[in-house]
Amino acid sequence: IVERGNVYKEQGEFELALQQYQTALPATETPLRLHLDIAGVYLAQGKPENARKQYLSALEQKPELLVAGTIYRELGCISQALGD
Repeated sequence: IVERGNVYKEQGEFELALQQYQTALPATETPLRLHLDIAGVYLAQGKPENARKQYLSALEQKPELLVAGTIYRELGCISQALGD
């Protein structure tokens, strides 16, 4: 399911990618990557608020420092774009 979502994302089929990712999310033992993938789709769709929620959900998974730093950088960019 996740791989299919990745293919749809690469093809610009964002709604189909979201469907695949969201279907996989409840069943996965490691949701961090899926939250990041979903956030990326939302950013590509111009939906920064939705992306922010996914990044915050990813942070709840206690990612490694490098990944957390990347997430915080993305959150900063979203906040700046939204004027927060």
